[in-house]
Amino acid sequence: MYGGYSNGAVGDTWEYTPPGPNATASTYGAGCGSLPLTFLPSTQAEIGTTATALLSNAPSTVAAVAIGWSNTTSSGNALPLDLSSMGMPGCQQLQSLNTLAGLVSTGSAGVLRYNQPIPNSTIWFGIKFYTQGFCLAPGANTLGVIVSNGIECTIGDDF
Repeated sequence: MYGGYSNGAVGDTWEYTPPGPNATASTYGAGCGSLPLTFLPSTQAEIGTTATALLSNAPSTVAAVAIGWSNTTSSGNALPLDLSSMGMPGCQQLQSLNTLAGLVSTGSAGVLRYNQPIPNSTIWFGIKFYTQGFCLAPGANTLGVIVSNGIECTIGDDF
């Protein structure tokens, strides 16, 4: 007798879920004003988790991270988009700016954090999104804003 069943069968129900792609986060492009944006490797964009981005060397705590679905076009304009005409010479918009989210201080000087919850649904496997940080920097240029590099994220899992 095995597991209470005389024929060796057990009462388990199994469901096969094929693994999704691995989560990735790759930097691209260059910012202006030495403002690097990175994702913590331990918090990649995996289904059902929260990915954490850090914006380092921030000259102020007034900052935002822009999230977009494209790194090739934004509002009909080709990317990267030169921001010189806005008073930000040497700065480029690297993604489509579909939404903006605020950053919060980590408690360390010049380091800001953004947490991006990733939905717990396999429909998101393989979806890419793009992020870029913007930070108030009085005196850095006419507008007083500097930008970070971009990060291309692919939503995946930990299989």
